[in-house]
Amino acid sequence: MMVNSPLPDSSIKTILSERTLENIPLITLPSSLLSREVSTPNDVSGRYSFFRKKKDRSNNAICIPFCSSSKLPPFLEHDRRVLLFNAYYEEDVLQSSIESKRIHSCEIFFYVEDGTIEIIQTKQENSGIPQGVFLRRSRVNKSKANDNINAQYYQVDDLKVGNTVEIYCRNFHIMSCNESTKRYVIAVHGWHQADVTPLPLPRDCFAEMNKEKMRRESGVPGVDRKRKMHELKEVMESMLGKQTSLTDRGMFLECCQNALFFQAVWDDRERLYGDLRFYKVFYYLADDTIEILPVHAKNDGRDQIPKLLKRSKLPKKTNMSIGDEEIQFYSWKDLSIGEMINVFGRPMQLAQCDLFTRQHYLTKGIILKEDMPLEPEEEKVEFIRQIPPYNGFGSEEDSLRSCTGGINPPPPKKDLSRNRDKLGVILRFNAHLLSDKV
Repeated sequence: MMVNSPLPDSSIKTILSERTLENIPLITLPSSLLSREVSTPNDVSGRYSFFRKKKDRSNNAICIPFCSSSKLPPFLEHDRRVLLFNAYYEEDVLQSSIESKRIHSCEIFFYVEDGTIEIIQTKQENSGIPQGVFLRRSRVNKSKANDNINAQYYQVDDLKVGNTVEIYCRNFHIMSCNESTKRYVIAVHGWHQADVTPLPLPRDCFAEMNKEKMRRESGVPGVDRKRKMHELKEVMESMLGKQTSLTDRGMFLECCQNALFFQAVWDDRERLYGDLRFYKVFYYLADDTIEILPVHAKNDGRDQIPKLLKRSKLPKKTNMSIGDEEIQFYSWKDLSIGEMINVFGRPMQLAQCDLFTRQHYLTKGIILKEDMPLEPEEEKVEFIRQIPPYNGFGSEEDSLRSCTGGINPPPPKKDLSRNRDKLGVILRFNAHLLSDKV
């Protein structure tokens, strides 16, 4: 289809002017001459076969014999000439609190060579209704009755800007036309400038609201969507035919699902009710995303949260707007044993890694440190027991028992065997008082 087709070339008129009735022989030719192919437009003594028609059509040549008074047929005079008009029609929407009428914009193609009309409805993204070809190329009857004998069909003059045409119970409002159509209808059909002046389309609030919503959903750059589009939505759109970017396809084919693995420690014991937490950090090489999973101990009393961070790019700084400076994300070069990473305000230390991670860094010329213990070594405090002096109350053994036996110490044990062996044995001594007084 060629919408912006040029006006008929003057060379066709020159060829027709050169044809005269004197050049056309009026004698009856033998069958031997009629069997040959014609060579020039003035030659009517030969045969114009279907093969020659096909060849002339492919070469855009005219070799049909005409007399000077003959006119070009419409399929040659208006070959590939199509007029384009922009229009719309309204459709009532019932039982909806969002909209009462829906506006459908269309493009009306008028083929000048045979007077046929084709209507194509402009596709709107995620409209929920079938769109595309509204009317196939055919002649449209003005009257509603199917009277083929006295039928009147729509012509070019019925499609002036501002007119309303009824096609199959729908009122199409003509709003504008393209530049080539303007030049043709003014030069050939004598339209005025007011007949081709474009009119503004009515405002469709529902379409504007839906467009703004889809800008947030589809990830248009510069639109703050407040959330990331779900990965499954990208897969479903690609299955429906949406082209995807090939920017990261090379890294995906090279790295596939390979990921670097680290074990991290978050020491939050300085805060009130803080604790020592352990996490698994996965860095996916295909798209430079990070996923963090918590490590749950048996009966630790915590909620079984599957993920601390869903697979996404991890920014180095948080609480930073887009307009301040360019956001920097963590890459595999920033991860190593002993390094601290900031996970949205949580300082985590990378303590251990697996064998694949070490081999990956060796291929890049980087040697990682040895694994660190997950639980940091705590300083042991030595307690020195100090026994207070005997105060004279009770026996010294009872006083010592109160210092080593806890809050309620039991009484000291008695040596029953000694009491049995020494029962009745009494040692007596004679003593003399030494004094300097007489």
